[in-house]
Amino acid sequence: MKKYLLTVLTMLMVTFAVSAQETNWRKIYNPSINGEEQIAAAVNQAKKEGKKVLVQVGGNWCKFCIRLNKYVMTDTELKKMIDDNYVYVHLNYSKENKNEALLEKWGNPNEHGFPVYVFLDENGKLTNVQETGSLEEGETYNKGKLEKVYRENAG
Repeated sequence: MKKYLLTVLTMLMVTFAVSAQETNWRKIYNPSINGEEQIAAAVNQAKKEGKKVLVQVGGNWCKFCIRLNKYVMTDTELKKMIDDNYVYVHLNYSKENKNEALLEKWGNPNEHGFPVYVFLDENGKLTNVQETGSLEEGETYNKGKLEKVYRENAG
């Protein structure tokens, strides 16, 4: 009986730990942040570091937004590509904060659906908008397609 209880307790602890990790992945967008200030800070950082800015527009309500972030941040090669070339920003779009003025300035990239990538140069100038539906593969993403997008927009 003790073995059984210990096994059940261990399984519950593992389930809770996995659930807590999943919850953390679901909180990558912050609706209380002013998007224009967030982007200005990213552009400033990009200038200092000689990088571009990669903006992932979406929300914590969007399962593919969370999946995309988790996919690229847990794949060591993709993460390195992003870290080496970009300041990576998650711009919130939700009922609490749609960041409409900023998105309008970029030509409303949200019309492509969510998530959507917005690439900026080190001066904050829009260089590309990339819808991400074509980068999907089943319930996840295609690594080769992501690598190509990151390479093409880094140079």
